[in-house]
Amino acid sequence: MWNLRKIMELQALAQSTTWSDVLSLYFWRAKEADRGLACIINNDMSIEYLQKLVQRDEEMVQRLQALEREVEQRADEKLLFIEKLKRNVPFE
Repeated sequence: MWNLRKIMELQALAQSTTWSDVLSLYFWRAKEADRGLACIINNDMSIEYLQKLVQRDEEMVQRLQALEREVEQRADEKLLFIEKLKRNVPFE
């Protein structure tokens, strides 16, 4: 019978036949299993959260790069206009 086998295993591990010792060991092992599961869940959620952050950051970097190109283009246009004003570059 599984229950009897499990009880005997716990008694051997607890080195006691007292129910309080056996149940304390059983619940301690259950607590450790739950903590292990919680860590796995937290890690999975952390990975998902970090992946979302990376995706959002990549989108932000793409927008900033596009903005940088636009600003550089406007700066080049202003420089060309200044040079035309100085008559270094002929007006077209």
